[in-house]
Amino acid sequence: MVGLMSHPVIAVVIFIGLLIFVHELGHFVVGKLFGIGVETFSIGFGPEFAAFSWRGTRYRLALIPLGGYVKFAGMLPREEIPPHVLGKPMHQAGRWQRAAVLVAGPLANLLLAVVVYTGMGMQGIPHVPAIIGQVLEGSPAAQAGLLPEDGILSIDGAAIRSWDQLREALTAHPEQALSLEVEREGQRLPLTLTPAVVEGDDALGRKASLGRAGISPGALPAIISLNLNAKAAAQAGLKTGDQIINLRVGDKNASLEKSLPLKTWHQCLKKLHWAFSLGAQAITLEVVTAPVPGKESAPSPEPPPLAAPRTITLKTLAWEPLRATAPKEFTSAFAGRLAELLGIVPAQLTIAGTGPEMGEVLKQGDRLLAFKGEAVNSIFELSEKLQANHEAQVQISIQRELSRRDLEVRLLPRERQEMSGKTNYYALDVILWGQPLMPASYLEKYEGLPAAVIFAFGHTMEQSWLMLKMIGSLLVGQVPLQALGGPILIAKVAQDAMEMGWQVFFSTLALISINLGLMNLFPIPVADGGQLMLVLLEALKGRPLSEAALENFQRIGFVMLMALVILATYNDLSRFWASLLRGLGQMLQ
Repeated sequence: MVGLMSHPVIAVVIFIGLLIFVHELGHFVVGKLFGIGVETFSIGFGPEFAAFSWRGTRYRLALIPLGGYVKFAGMLPREEIPPHVLGKPMHQAGRWQRAAVLVAGPLANLLLAVVVYTGMGMQGIPHVPAIIGQVLEGSPAAQAGLLPEDGILSIDGAAIRSWDQLREALTAHPEQALSLEVEREGQRLPLTLTPAVVEGDDALGRKASLGRAGISPGALPAIISLNLNAKAAAQAGLKTGDQIINLRVGDKNASLEKSLPLKTWHQCLKKLHWAFSLGAQAITLEVVTAPVPGKESAPSPEPPPLAAPRTITLKTLAWEPLRATAPKEFTSAFAGRLAELLGIVPAQLTIAGTGPEMGEVLKQGDRLLAFKGEAVNSIFELSEKLQANHEAQVQISIQRELSRRDLEVRLLPRERQEMSGKTNYYALDVILWGQPLMPASYLEKYEGLPAAVIFAFGHTMEQSWLMLKMIGSLLVGQVPLQALGGPILIAKVAQDAMEMGWQVFFSTLALISINLGLMNLFPIPVADGGQLMLVLLEALKGRPLSEAALENFQRIGFVMLMALVILATYNDLSRFWASLLRGLGQMLQ
């Protein structure tokens, strides 16, 4: 069912059809309540393919499902009213009645968002919890003493539950000292974090200085690569792509195993540090060959099923020089050094597979060491270097088996849609082994209809305010006109939302409904806001406006609307022209 609904044509018909129906239904119901005659209630434009008449009104479905309208009788005094229409002409209704009819459409769209958010609140909205999966070495978070598996409880006294709340708080306070309350292994700790400043786009698409802490919710799995010093580990039977599922030191591991299951690289580091603190002369690893992740695989809370385990014993003589200077408490940096001396590192930069464009240049098991002569230590550093690169062919350094090699590789051209328009970049056509493990989501759920409705009203108002700021930024030039989208973009958004499931579909539907409602309240001549402005001018003058003034106002509005449609369609074509041509080519084959 979802597969059928994710077809772009079906998805856009459902999206736009439902939004327009609700909008026009608002106008229709309030107009009928005031006794105003309705000639036509239409969903879509152009020739009708289904219609019926009831109580003086023609109800129709039109061929082009990209809009709709309610045709009230007697919009202008000179208009003839068909004899079958029941009710008074629109121009004879009181000013406040006409204003109410005009406002009813946008309010219906806002009400639709409230209804959607109410249903989502009662069903439960999934959120990624504010639990740290990775801390980048040398980052502000690492300097503050944050560790993977830390849960952020509050920032400057404000409660934090979700990763989105955590990200927003950090992003909004670059170079400002923040007081954090952190939960670590059942204890609450106070820490101070000062996010670094980076230049980027804020939530509204405006250029801004943003805060960055150097943390990620996805934890590295305990999948390892052999490093350049791994001769002893290789001889013992350890291989790149092995996943460590347990670590033992004689019979002293029993109590620790119960409290510390080994799934992530951080947990592996903690066990290595524990073994070091015991003065272990050797450690025993239980490992399995990790499955190769799929190219489109998404991060998940649980790793895929594993093969039968193997047992590997490693001597720890390389640790001895560190004992005199070892820190008393666990640190990720020191534990990482213990792992490196054993010959193992996390497999986040290790290639599990390559795409067809890569050929035989890179192979499974190769570990990325440097990009264009600059060392890379994490997937985040690699991503930043790829985004900053504008060359199709680059030099990279890899480790293959136990030796280092410098290679010339051709990158894959890609397109990315941003607020400012389409940008081009180059990607490395590979699959990396260490796919992050995301923490299990929690549900934001409201018991009972009143609590869900209160949440829905609040969330609708919050999203409306953000939308108004976005529109304001667009009008003053802080957000480029390339951000405007039309039917093609809506079709793409609708298709993507449907493919991601009902939760995303309805959430996106609510956002677009809010957007439609607010845009219609702006004083654009042919929009509801423009008609409201005419009613206001009539009230100020104390008499109806002349028909010539009304007709000129409508002409100006039509020109403005066509200009917006052309601009939005141009932006859509510039975004999706290449994909549209590919799709057309596939249809013609």
